[in-house]
Amino acid sequence: MIEYIRGTLEELTPALAVVDCGGVGYGLNISLGTFSALQGRKEVKRLAVEVIREDSYTLWGFATRSERELFLQLTSVSGIGAGMARMILSAFSPAELAEIISSGNHRANALVRGCPCNHLIYTVFRYDGCCKSKVCTDIIKRITFVI
Repeated sequence: MIEYIRGTLEELTPALAVVDCGGVGYGLNISLGTFSALQGRKEVKRLAVEVIREDSYTLWGFATRSERELFLQLTSVSGIGAGMARMILSAFSPAELAEIISSGNHRANALVRGCPCNHLIYTVFRYDGCCKSKVCTDIIKRITFVI
């Protein structure tokens, strides 16, 4: 498992950061929050997660430990993949996401165009439609733990 990558930032876009580490350029998929944290920096150290699939090997980079932990929690929800988790992390901070889930805000997806947060809310609330369900309680505990 790759814990972090440290090196020279060679390229930066809102979705990708290329970090030169020992002559090898690592492409890290990033959220908009991480993009903001990287702007204007040359030497960087980014926490990472490897996502290995049958047809791809992808690295995801994060500005903070809480962002990485939240990414892992989101991708553990059935139906939420790495790309969708990045969109959610780009739209909301960990604190905002915890509030959305705990309040049952089904209209959160309207805050940012294209954010599939309604799927997350649907997944969390599909059992009884309330925050007393075990799934909802567990996710809120995990999210508030990493904030």
